[in-house]
Amino acid sequence: MKAEVKLMNFTLLSLAISASLLTLSGCSTSNTNISPPFRMPTSAPSEKPNQPFYVEFEKFTLANGLEVIFHIDRSAPVVAVTLAAHVGSAREKVGKTGFAHLFEHLLFLESEN
Repeated sequence: MKAEVKLMNFTLLSLAISASLLTLSGCSTSNTNISPPFRMPTSAPSEKPNQPFYVEFEKFTLANGLEVIFHIDRSAPVVAVTLAAHVGSAREKVGKTGFAHLFEHLLFLESEN
């Protein structure tokens, strides 16, 4: 029993010393590894600054009134979906309040109803 207690105390002491050394090693005051501040390039930009920004897209409305904007970008093998719902307490009609909160629960709390 005494040997187990000594071993446990030794293990805890070793862990405490190791954690202290790791913590203190991050407190170095040397500036040798700090990168210089970012500097803006001095060369002229490659594009005209007044050139309009345009992204090709398709827009259509489903039978239930949902507007869909669809854009394909094959520059990376990634799929992304963004949902913007024009709902909320600011859009509720007088006398019909609480629907935004209800929809929040239905969408994000996975209601079975």
